[in-house]
Formats: sequence, C-alpha cells, structure tokens
Amino acid sequence: MRWFRMRPRHLLPRPVMHLRATLLALVALPALAACGGRPPPPPPPPAPVAVPVDSLELARQARAEAQRWFDAGTRLGRQGRWAEAEASYRRAVVAYGADPTYHFALSAALLNQTRLNDAADAFREGIDVEEASPTPNHRLLAEDYERLIQILLRAGRTDLVDAARDRQRYHRDLRDVTMPR
Repeated sequence: MRWFRMRPRHLLPRPVMHLRATLLALVALPALAACGGRPPPPPPPPAPVAVPVDSLELARQARAEAQRWFDAGTRLGRQGRWAEAEASYRRAVVAYGADPTYHFALSAALLNQTRLNDAADAFREGIDVEEASPTPNHRLLAEDYERLIQILLRAGRTDLVDAARDRQRYHRDLRDVTMPR
C-alpha cells in the first residue's frame, strides 16, 4: 500500500506540479464564474415614505417664503441697496407670483436703479396678477394704471400708453358702477 501514498509536493517532478495547478485552475475557474466572482451589491435603501401634503399647505409655505424674501428686500431697499433688494423681490415673485405686491415692489427697486423699461414690465405683471384675481379692486387698478402710464412716459414707451389709458378708463367705469352708495 505504500505505492498509493502521495509524494510530498517538493518531491514531484515540475511538469506534474504544473499539471496539478492547471487542473485546479480549470476546475476552480468555472466554479468561481458560477458564483459570480464578486459578492452581490447591497440592496438599495428603502424608498422614503411620501408624506401627503395638501395643496393649501404648499401654497401657505410658498407664500411664507415669498414674504421672507419680500421683507429682506424691503430692509435692503431702506439701506439703499437696490440691486440686492431687486434680487430678493425677484425671489419673492418666483416663490409666490400670485401677489401683485411683490411685482410692484420689484418695480420700485428697478425704478430706483433707473431701469425704467424693466420697471414698467414688472409693474404691468403686477397689474395682470391683480386683474386676474376673482374679485379685482377696480379703484386700485385704475390708480395702478395711472402709475404705469407715468412709468411708460418716463421710459419713452408712448406706444403702450394709449392701451394703458384704455384699461384705466375701463376700470374707472367699473369702479363707478360697483361703488356702494
């Protein structure tokens, strides 16, 4: 039974050692390939649970953010830092553009920088927002159109003055009809 005993590795001839290594590689490589070779990636983290938020809450949050930007712009305007105030007012308009006050404040900041065309456009956007409200205040709209006409005249945009005067007349007529007696 002695002849069944394996020789120690260091006593084997070199070609036999290489043959063993080659056979081991041929058997081990397919086994490793079947395993994938790499451990599987960890599972992704669980998706965050969506908390339902109603649209009124979102609108309230947007309005609160816009009010913070508006307040910051007002502080900057009082300090005479009109370019920074303009940036704050623009952020207020982006956060909650449904309030004409933010558009009018942006217009005032632009007027203080003598950017008349931009001021007229911002003021016009404020008027558009005010007119789109379910219950527009025609008295205020008539006054706002008067301010817009003054800005347009200062900017030299006389082509738009006639249309603004027509809208002003329209709101004056509605103001007179709807005024309580």
